[in-house]
Amino acid sequence: MLPRSRAVSLPSNEDVTEHVLTLEHAYARYVPYVAKLALRLLGRPEEVDDLIQDVFVIATERFSTLRDAGALRGWLASITVHTAVRRLRRRRLRQLVSLDSDPQFQADLSPFLREGASAEHHRLLREVFQALDRLPARERIAWSLRVLEGEPMDTVARLCDCSLATAKRRVGSAQKLIDALVKQ
Repeated sequence: MLPRSRAVSLPSNEDVTEHVLTLEHAYARYVPYVAKLALRLLGRPEEVDDLIQDVFVIATERFSTLRDAGALRGWLASITVHTAVRRLRRRRLRQLVSLDSDPQFQADLSPFLREGASAEHHRLLREVFQALDRLPARERIAWSLRVLEGEPMDTVARLCDCSLATAKRRVGSAQKLIDALVKQ
């Protein structure tokens, strides 16, 4: 059951000062953003739809806690990050206990490549995602937010629920492993 509509203030860039915010509105407006973020964090297009569904189920349960529509994008990003961490940990556990038939990265890379990308770009991207699959979930998420999404470090720290110093350590640690594993 979806939460009832309620009036909240929208950010100043909106044409109206009051708007009835519903979960349907949030979904329609932000599902492309959640999908893009999910793809970058997970690295596997086939997992994005499930993550989107999980994010909006959680959003439905917690919708009544949202006080400001201006915070909606960040709130959904935070839910997406936490949901992706859980999914990545589960994926890694399945690989460790051999429940997944092939732990090697087999995803379709086309959403990450520009049209006409060379075979060398394709190989490098595959190696980066193979390296990402070896990282602990929190390091992978921090690195993905910083490098793939281009988020500033303070946003990375906020979305990862850690201090700025911890976020920097996670990104740096991930970068070292990626540099060691990717043959350039």
